[in-house]
Amino acid sequence: MRRLSHRTVTLTASALSALVLAFPARGYAGHYDNDDWNSSAWQGVQHEREELDQARDNQREDWRRLQHERREMDEARQAGNWGAYQHERREAQEAENALARDQGQVEHERQELRQQRRALRHHHHEWNED
Repeated sequence: MRRLSHRTVTLTASALSALVLAFPARGYAGHYDNDDWNSSAWQGVQHEREELDQARDNQREDWRRLQHERREMDEARQAGNWGAYQHERREAQEAENALARDQGQVEHERQELRQQRRALRHHHHEWNED
């Protein structure tokens, strides 16, 4: 499966967030049934949970890859194979960079999930007041 770049994911998430913020909080409430909105909000929370799970899976995969590359780097160093050591060192650096991107993505997805949960709680609170 092709992984999207951090920039692509960030731009997409930003665009979706901007769309969410562009709609008035109560302006269209009369046009939709509360159950439909509640279902949609819940689906938003579920979607963000799935996104967070995927980001964590990527993070675990890249962590394993980094550990593997470090082991190979140590083996090459112990064997005195400087060329292999340099190669494994580059691969380990790539894995570290991927891990850093993954951490950023995990943080982004946590933020998105918090926002979705707040929106759901806010709507639930408003609905109970009506």
